[in-house]
Amino acid sequence: MSRKTAVITGASRGIGLAAAKRLIDAGWQVYGLSRTEGPDERVQWIPCDVSNPESVNEALDSACMQAGRLDLLVCNAGMGISGAVEFTSEEDAARQIEVNLLGAVRCAGRAAGALRKQGFGKIIFVSSLAAVFPLPFQSLYSASKAGLNVFSDALGIELEPFGVQTCTVMLNDVRTDFTDSRKKTETGDSIYGGAIRASVE
Repeated sequence: MSRKTAVITGASRGIGLAAAKRLIDAGWQVYGLSRTEGPDERVQWIPCDVSNPESVNEALDSACMQAGRLDLLVCNAGMGISGAVEFTSEEDAARQIEVNLLGAVRCAGRAAGALRKQGFGKIIFVSSLAAVFPLPFQSLYSASKAGLNVFSDALGIELEPFGVQTCTVMLNDVRTDFTDSRKKTETGDSIYGGAIRASVE
């Protein structure tokens, strides 16, 4: 019997990379989907941008074809912005939802057919406690993760008859470079009495 196979998005660093290492140590075969390769040569790296539907389809199809099975999809790719909603650009708002929510929807949607046909498997969505305890000045991040929770629940009901499970992992602060990489906007901080900077810090 072939080794269990996992596909992890955003696997080049942080939570995704840690999950990949843990699974490999447990004997799994892991395909890492990310825009750039990570440092672990044991991961089978496949270039993927979750905001691009064609990129997602090609990457997931390639992983499934190479492995011959898919036991686990971890939708981990994400990004963050911070700042007051009234000063957030349409472009930044769209990018936040595009990557965190729609990116996961694309990946899960592409994998769903393969999982349904084989009659087993699991999809895990990396969410956040911000989904249930909304963060001021990270409103769109919170919204993207709340949407992920609801999507996971609904998708799980759809796929349950085929032996496929879904769940979210709602994490608190994790020691990664995610916060440093967040796109921060302090525009209007004086209007809000310094609350924007204080909240993000």
